[in-house]
Amino acid sequence: MQKKAPFFSIVIVSLNPGEALQKTLTSITSQSFRDYEVIVKDGGSSDGTLEYLKGLGDTIRLSVQADKGIFDAMNQAIALTSGDFVQFLNCGDTFFDEQSLKRVADGIAGDGCNHDLYFGDIHKPTARSGFSNYPRHLSRYFIFNFPICHQAWFVKWSIYQANPFSTLSRIGGDDIWFKSMVGGKKISYLKIDAVVVTYQGGGASENRTLKAESIPFRRAARKAVFSPGEYAIFSLCFRLRCLLKRIFYDTGAWRIVRKYQQWRIKNKSV
Repeated sequence: MQKKAPFFSIVIVSLNPGEALQKTLTSITSQSFRDYEVIVKDGGSSDGTLEYLKGLGDTIRLSVQADKGIFDAMNQAIALTSGDFVQFLNCGDTFFDEQSLKRVADGIAGDGCNHDLYFGDIHKPTARSGFSNYPRHLSRYFIFNFPICHQAWFVKWSIYQANPFSTLSRIGGDDIWFKSMVGGKKISYLKIDAVVVTYQGGGASENRTLKAESIPFRRAARKAVFSPGEYAIFSLCFRLRCLLKRIFYDTGAWRIVRKYQQWRIKNKSV
């Protein structure tokens, strides 16, 4: 009899992550929902990570292979997955609480698995508001200007197998993928009304040099998906938004927003 595939494949790519990887793995194993596999794709760590991972036995699937960067590593990991849905966590990221994965699974099952991508909200302690609450309907303007953290995505296995990440840029491959697939209307999506993960931040995606290097690739992705008119209007609107944000939000309004977010999460079953 063929073994049933797990519902989720939870993937972590690592290279000398230190204790951050252990933090993420502990968060996964503390989940009440248990129908998942954990795959760690390591680029050849030399900080004791491999010894630690090998000591975990068959609780994880470990692959050690050289790669050409974050998104090449993620593509390598995709080839190892077998779950119905695939999620990527960065080292140091954790699930928001012990029920997070169950809420996602319930949301997907309640929908009958009829969409290609499901996503939830993000807890980001380093952000002024504390949380990233994404809209249920992603407008063209939103997709053009705002990324959704890939840690909050749960994508059908078949979609990732046929559509790997771009490796042209050292960062931003997830944003490029999302704009191409969702903005290009190649896949369907549904938001799950729950905070999914706590996003640590501070990784390569926040490196200014790498951000600058990624701009031409992000621009090309937008131009491939959006019309010249959309490109011009959405860019102008975003610049206006940034101006108004500096005038109003950055001068103290964010404190009110943060308190509201904390109240919202506390008084809502997330």
